[in-house]
Amino acid sequence: MKNIAFLTSLISLFFLNSCVKTLEAPEQINEEELITTLVVSLESATDQVELRYTDLDGDGPNQGVFQAPNLKPNTTYSGKLEFLNESESPAEDITLEIEEEANDHQVFYVVNGLNATIEPINIDKNGYYLGTSFSLTTLSPSEGQLQFILRHLPTKPNDGNPATAGGATDLSVIFNLKITE
Repeated sequence: MKNIAFLTSLISLFFLNSCVKTLEAPEQINEEELITTLVVSLESATDQVELRYTDLDGDGPNQGVFQAPNLKPNTTYSGKLEFLNESESPAEDITLEIEEEANDHQVFYVVNGLNATIEPINIDKNGYYLGTSFSLTTLSPSEGQLQFILRHLPTKPNDGNPATAGGATDLSVIFNLKITE
């Protein structure tokens, strides 16, 4: 009788054990990277310019620092954006991750008062603009603003208007610029 009770207990334990759901590790959430610096490299046949925004404390109390030299009129610049986390040493290049996840990102440009046009160049795997590479054409002398907005999960395709594209803003930087002789 003891053997039957032991055998019944053993079989019950086996069946109970096989019914227990195996717990899996939770899915890792991809936390947003800290972007402390935006470098805008502009190059034409006759001019090289670097715009730079740095805010090492992120959302902290210190204001960001801007470097924005003048642009030449009637010039077409090839542009490239570089997003960095300079709170680490060496600095982490977030641009690589943005370009690897191009389907989930887009850079928007807003020109306000500046006599210039800007067009994205590079695209994601689906043929929609990413915008880390672009063409900037300056016209006659003027003063105004050029804004770069990096969005995560915008609606694609879209008309290039960040106000209607949705998604979450990862970074928004406004440069005050002059186009001058």
